[in-house]
Amino acid sequence: MEVALTDLEPLSEEAALTYISSGSPREDRQRLDWIVEMAGITEAPTYLQIAAELHGAALLERAMTGHSDEDAVETRGGDRAALRFHLLDTWINALVSGRFRPEVPLSQEERRATVDHLCAMACVGLATDSAEVRFADLVDEQDPSRPRYPELVRELARRVEGSRLDIRLAAYWGARLGLIEICGDRVRFQHSVVQAHLGARFMNAVIHPDIPEEPTDGSFFPAALRNPGRELLIAMVLHSRTPGGSCLHEDPAGERVAWCPVSTARDLLLNAACRAEMDRESRSRVPGTPAHAGHLLLGRSLHTKALELYAAALEIDSVDEEPQQHLIAMQLCTSWSDLRARDPLTMRAAKMQLVSRFGDAMRGVARRHTVEPAYLELFEIARLEPSYAVRVAIAQEIGAGGDIAFEELHPRLRVPRAVRDRLMEREPNWREQLWGGQQPEDVGEHEGRRRRHEKGPVARLQREHEEREERRRGERRREKQERETAEQEWRDGVLCAWLIPLLVGSVTTQRHQDTPYAYLEGWVRRVGPQEQTDAPPLDLALEVALAQGFKYAANRRRRHPHARPEAREYLSEQAWYMLQRTRFWFSRLTLLHALTLWALPDDVHSAHPEQGHGSDPAEQVRQWLVLPGGGQEHPFVKAAAELSVRALESRQPERFLWIDESGVAAHVGSQTAPQDESRKHNLWIAPSTGWSALHTPTNQLLADVLLLLNLAERGDWPKDRLRRLQHTDRPDLPPCLTRDRSPLDPSRTVVRTAASQAGSNCRDDCAFELCPYPPKGVDGHRVELSEAFCRAQSALLSPSLSGRRRKAAWQKRTAHSELRQFWEEMGRRAQGDSRR
Repeated sequence: MEVALTDLEPLSEEAALTYISSGSPREDRQRLDWIVEMAGITEAPTYLQIAAELHGAALLERAMTGHSDEDAVETRGGDRAALRFHLLDTWINALVSGRFRPEVPLSQEERRATVDHLCAMACVGLATDSAEVRFADLVDEQDPSRPRYPELVRELARRVEGSRLDIRLAAYWGARLGLIEICGDRVRFQHSVVQAHLGARFMNAVIHPDIPEEPTDGSFFPAALRNPGRELLIAMVLHSRTPGGSCLHEDPAGERVAWCPVSTARDLLLNAACRAEMDRESRSRVPGTPAHAGHLLLGRSLHTKALELYAAALEIDSVDEEPQQHLIAMQLCTSWSDLRARDPLTMRAAKMQLVSRFGDAMRGVARRHTVEPAYLELFEIARLEPSYAVRVAIAQEIGAGGDIAFEELHPRLRVPRAVRDRLMEREPNWREQLWGGQQPEDVGEHEGRRRRHEKGPVARLQREHEEREERRRGERRREKQERETAEQEWRDGVLCAWLIPLLVGSVTTQRHQDTPYAYLEGWVRRVGPQEQTDAPPLDLALEVALAQGFKYAANRRRRHPHARPEAREYLSEQAWYMLQRTRFWFSRLTLLHALTLWALPDDVHSAHPEQGHGSDPAEQVRQWLVLPGGGQEHPFVKAAAELSVRALESRQPERFLWIDESGVAAHVGSQTAPQDESRKHNLWIAPSTGWSALHTPTNQLLADVLLLLNLAERGDWPKDRLRRLQHTDRPDLPPCLTRDRSPLDPSRTVVRTAASQAGSNCRDDCAFELCPYPPKGVDGHRVELSEAFCRAQSALLSPSLSGRRRKAAWQKRTAHSELRQFWEEMGRRAQGDSRR
């Protein structure tokens, strides 16, 4: 039996809420939902378990208790890291106070001393990136006067002074409290997140003014950051949210303080990140050999560990009174192009994590008014980033920046200038240029004879071969540089088109010149045929990106902090105006999704109007799609229209629409909110939503939309992708999607790239020139479809699901067996593919 392998994904917010909720009618589910979303509880099972225990004890939020409880989680203010610290700290304090594990016969003082011993042992484990810690690693019973980490022992002695517990007895009671397991001469922390939090409570012992610059015996830092684990970085971030680890640049009296734990921790991480960048140089060189160009290239490579260090540094720096965010961002900009990793999937995950933390850090400094956020640097990183998913994530973070982000970026957000391709014409003085570089005939002959007689024929042939190879390398370098320049210019335009609608929703300014409103109107006017010949229309790539920007903004519900009512109405009007101007199928489909989301009532349980606005969803959708000049609608847009009607009728857009086709196809997803529940989501469709939540016709539409986009958006040069997009700018589909899928031939690999050019395998009656499907191994613009997704498409065509086989309207002329065979081939293609 064949099975599909897929990556384990976090739970959705809906599933986490269901796990935590007690089901009591008295609980405030909307407030509980906010905590789940704000703290990112779904990222680790331990957060879920702890949150459920706190909620069961009425400690998760103050509003859920009938009185003010000092032990309850403080949810007012702060950021994600601060909320996580309060969550874990409340749970530990509940253990110490006896509200949890009351059957353990220990007083509060003994419980506190037990936790202090475990905190010190947790720090030892963080230093070695291990969940297991030997007793001798903290205090050697054979030689207690020479501990491995004197800093930790001194702090432990200060905290447990007068306690009757020793390290082994504390370990026994720690196991009874459920924090660790005892394994002979060592202990094992059951949960890495708990180990990180316990270490954070003891981090003041190792972050102090006397940290040496180089690793030394007996010193925790900087040796612990040679190859740090994720838990150590979490502990350092959590420590910056503790009273003892907060910024001390200014004391309460307003006087300057020379040393600050926040800046010290940040600088430790930045120095470690720099060492991680250069670590490959030392590993790639044989001792004693010179650092030639190849080794220097490897030395500039920034691996995932350095990205994790930079992400932690940004989080810590955001609570500094004198943040260095621009310095950190510039270091990332200069190194971003040299990113390398053995596993592209791991690298992309590290980038996504960094972008998320970067966004949190920018909002943190903006909230504290300490420094202008580094939006410009993050925009530049997006220009350098080849991954579509990472660029979308960056656009979302910048788009939430409001007035500050627009002020930083507004010179770059104007409508792109009309640049026409230069014709390859002769220069007026072409004859002078041609002959001016020539040598006189006698000089040239004399020089040639001299070179021929200098060395023998073998040397001459070798020299000519080297010259030819050097010319080839030069041509490849020039092609790569020019292609990368064109790619960055293309990314720049696409990113601006994404950002303009998002910024309209997040700024607080009114409509006037030099605002996102005026910029957006300029972009929309450039869509479709132009009345003035000196202003050509936007190319299809920018038009599509602008439509996607509208959909990103439409996904914000009315309760979203960047969804002001007047901005929502304005964006909806502009999206409808753009829909009337464009005839490109993908732009129309995307704008239709946006208008559908804006038409949904925020209260999904309100009664459907019997008359007036919103009473007839089918007619509403039909009016949106009216073409001023008439004409045939694209099959994909027709299918999307039917699904939009279903979304308006059911008020469950996550089943019939998607926000980013590449993102939803890359995730299986988990359960969505029940139809009878109202969630306090800021977004209509959460990022955790995957293809498994989609209705069957929606899944089939998504799959074939991605197939057509992957066919069109292949090519190393942006102009090639644009030309192929133009091939699809017509109201019908290619035969490979409607009649015969054999020309797609998805089994091809990168080895056969020369024989897999677009149009080389098309049917004779096909005018699209897109087949075959891009070979496996070629980095495409969109997502590589996963094995699970492809197997699911095949299963949708199986008669065993409902007794009848389901085909989309445009697939009626294709046999069921051929469709299933195609998706089975796509599934085999995706097996073992780490690029998806």
